Amino acid sequence: MPQRGYLPKLAPYFSAGSVWAGNDGMTIDTLYPFWDGVHCDIVDLVEWLPDAAWEYRPEGQDMRSIRQIVLHMMDLERYWIVHLAQGGPWEHPQPAEFRTPDLLIEGLIATRNQTRFYIEMLKPESLRAVRTIPVDVETNSPATNRTISWLIWQTVQHDIYHWGQIQMRRYEALALE
Repeated sequence: MPQRGYLPKLAPYFSAGSVWAGNDGMTIDTLYPFWDGVHCDIVDLVEWLPDAAWEYRPEGQDMRSIRQIVLHMMDLERYWIVHLAQGGPWEHPQPAEFRTPDLLIEGLIATRNQTRFYIEMLKPESLRAVRTIPVDVETNSPATNRTISWLIWQTVQHDIYHWGQIQMRRYEALALE
């Protein structure tokens, strides 16, 4: 098994005291509890997995493998934060680019670092800015629009949800060994 140990590398990016610019000491973690903890827990869960466990899926069930879950998490974080909140292009992570566990973990960390950089540049009042969803104004309605705050919280909830899925797949995959 490769030597991983990503958590020490995350320390500069995921500190609970990370202060937003011009906000009188308000932190990301104050507004979004579990922001860093869940992401670090996910990295911690998967970094020591045997390579075969990344592909495990419960037999006879149409469920994602851990590899597919991590790719999905990167994809939607890029959608919600980079594309919708920032207005940048939605770059889907291509499975061929992340063919090894190390590349998947590095992609997950890089995606979160990009999100963190964007969020730390926001002023607290920017969180109330509304984004048009879907981006296609032809199909948009006021009921589907969301604030930047909602998009960030959606990312946090998504991490929590998939943390549970990864935990279950990991447990099942390791029990089969």
